Amino acid sequence: MAEGETRDPAVDPRDPDRLIADFAGRVPGVLRAAVVASDGVLLAVSGRARPGQAGADELEQLSAVTAGLISLASAAARVSDGGAVTQALVTMARGTLVIMAIDQGSSLAVLASAGADLDTVAYEMTMLVAQAGGILTPPAR
Repeated sequence: MAEGETRDPAVDPRDPDRLIADFAGRVPGVLRAAVVASDGVLLAVSGRARPGQAGADELEQLSAVTAGLISLASAAARVSDGGAVTQALVTMARGTLVIMAIDQGSSLAVLASAGADLDTVAYEMTMLVAQAGGILTPPAR
């Protein structure tokens, strides 16, 4: 890159929002995807909304729900001596929320439509985490 030239972050393959947006657009049945830190901070999302825009509150709620569910699943695993949590599912009348642990610090949450092939969604989530997990992990605070 020439001196003084700026790089468009939208074309950076290491941009977490772009990775998640590409995933959501590529995998059939995925309505929304997000990467959430263990404390509920939204790290990346498909279709980021600015504060005050329609959908911004839903993103914050999705982040909080994801962090809470993975925390509960981890507690259940500890109580039952089940080992590390790899995935949690919430099946609803009109869709499924699939949460996959990326590492101790973050999780990938995917809201899929009721007709989505969950095997395909889970496979693609696994591939995304395996290939880009380091980019989707928050730095130590």
